[in-house]
Amino acid sequence: MSDSQSVVLLHKERINNETEHRISSIGSNLNVLIIVPRYGFTNKINYHYTFPLGFSYISSVLKKAGYPVYCLNLNRIAGEMDEIVLNELDKRSYNIVCTGNTYLGLVQTEKLMATIRNHPS
Repeated sequence: MSDSQSVVLLHKERINNETEHRISSIGSNLNVLIIVPRYGFTNKINYHYTFPLGFSYISSVLKKAGYPVYCLNLNRIAGEMDEIVLNELDKRSYNIVCTGNTYLGLVQTEKLMATIRNHPS
């Protein structure tokens, strides 16, 4: 193993330990919502997209650690994105809300984040 590979591995281990410490310090009452954004500019149900694998990884790690994880896939629900997200946020109190997208979905992701930030919870 080269020196640069060792440095990368040590850096990843440090980041993983810091993240694990931050999550464990919040406590077991942590509620996490993962929102899969819409991959298209429509309010209709869309089955023609590739599910983002990263969300699955995040969900499985948190579930394995014993945290309740809730998922909202906006591609599988018809209607206005804002209304769907607000209805979900009204159901329970979430400590963390996760989402993400590629550059092509930047406008929708920004709209989604504004909806989340403006919610009173």
